[in-house]
Amino acid sequence: MPQQKPQTYSTKIMRPRRAGLPLRPFLYTMDQIADILQVTLDDLLRPMNKWVHYYGINSGIPSQGKLVAHNVGPTHSPDWRVSEDDLIRWLESRGWNVTDAKQIVSESDKEHRS
Repeated sequence: MPQQKPQTYSTKIMRPRRAGLPLRPFLYTMDQIADILQVTLDDLLRPMNKWVHYYGINSGIPSQGKLVAHNVGPTHSPDWRVSEDDLIRWLESRGWNVTDAKQIVSESDKEHRS
């Protein structure tokens, strides 16, 4: 029987390639959301069970009509945040036209430069 060569494995580390990971999600604070909606923070938080589902505090699955807020702070002093994707979903479900400010600025910059 012919002898087979033993398999050898390269000890070289693979060269880095583009990984294509998503951008880090932005988390809005409740006061930032109040500013976007042009309401006071008290008005946003007053109807707590009407607009906001506090994940881990409210029971059940959040309805589509609610913002889902996650606590990113310690238990004794919660810091509630809403992801950008969830805020956009919620705004669009309420009829808001959501645009990316970076796109608008870059387009107007192009016009001014030409």
